[in-house]
Amino acid sequence: MKKILFLLAIGLSACASNAEMKGVHYDYLLNDGNSKVWMIEKMIAGNSNITSQLDHEKELMIFYQSGSFQYIPIKQLGHKTGRTGDYFLSSENKELLLYFDDESTWKFNLTEISEDSIYLVPTDKSDVDFSIQLVPLKEIF
Repeated sequence: MKKILFLLAIGLSACASNAEMKGVHYDYLLNDGNSKVWMIEKMIAGNSNITSQLDHEKELMIFYQSGSFQYIPIKQLGHKTGRTGDYFLSSENKELLLYFDDESTWKFNLTEISEDSIYLVPTDKSDVDFSIQLVPLKEIF
């Protein structure tokens, strides 16, 4: 019992002190230090989900550790390259910038981040006006 009270007292004193809080870094959120495949679960334009309900009809975003990415429909995977470009993830601003090779730029705020989902909302300076929900690629076949 004394140990529990002691640990509780230390915990409370740490909370009450002027301890500096460290910011959250999202550096490995998109690529896990290598590459990571995300599926676009929802693409919301206005109030409508314009993404197919069938998983094998959806699109993928593949983020590489090098800072490049690939945006491709699942059906084209292995046959075409899709759209490619570079990305920048700002942990401080919780902002994702996608610079496509065709010179369009998608700018999103990361509004919801969980273990199995990232929700992206376009900024005023984005070339697109739809929100995207990314989920890790699930088994679809």
